[in-house]
This record gives sequence, C-alpha cells and structure tokens, in this order.
Amino acid sequence: MLSVLTRIYGLQVLDRQIVAELLEPIGREFALTDAQLGLLGSLGLAVASAVTCVPLGMLADRTARKQLLGVVCVSGAASLH
Repeated sequence: MLSVLTRIYGLQVLDRQIVAELLEPIGREFALTDAQLGLLGSLGLAVASAVTCVPLGMLADRTARKQLLGVVCVSGAASLH
C-alpha cells in the first residue's frame, strides 16, 4: 500500500511540474503578464484542489476508503491517456 501511495504522490508532483513548465509557453501564446501567470499557476491549482479535495474528503468519511482510492486512481490514470 505504501508503494501505491508513493507512486500516486509522485504523479501528483509530476502533474504540478508539468503545469509549471508550461506556464511560460502559455504566457507567450496568450500574452499574459507575470502576475496573471502567477495567478494561473497558484490560484488555479488552489481552486482546483479545493473543488476536488473537499468533496472527496467528505466522501471518504462516508464510504470505503480503499474503494474510493481505487476509483480515483483509475479515473486519474484514464485522464492521462
């Protein structure tokens, strides 16, 4: 289980790094200022986390956590393809 959770965390870190690496090309494409890029990189991530983590946390309190973790991992892996 520790190995699975470590791999999931690694994918999360990789996901954040991809966004950070793509900020500059996105900024050039849409002529964004540094402040706008900062908001996109930080506030966008915070809002996305709040929108998904709070409901998933509530769901984890009410359902079987192993099943929820499996569903989230499968749906996350499916979105990568």
